[in-house]
Amino acid sequence: MEMHANGDLEPHMADLTDEMVVDMRKQYALDIYRNIVVPTYPVPGTPTTKN
Repeated sequence: MEMHANGDLEPHMADLTDEMVVDMRKQYALDIYRNIVVPTYPVPGTPTTKN
């Protein structure tokens, strides 16, 4: 939606292929995993709090 609001600037959205969109979605999923999921795992050797 943001691209539409700013006009169809270079590179044009019409030039995107299905393969490019799939690659962008894969990268987005990996970025989300790296930035949100991975930090929730405890690091071995660090103290943990137990209730």
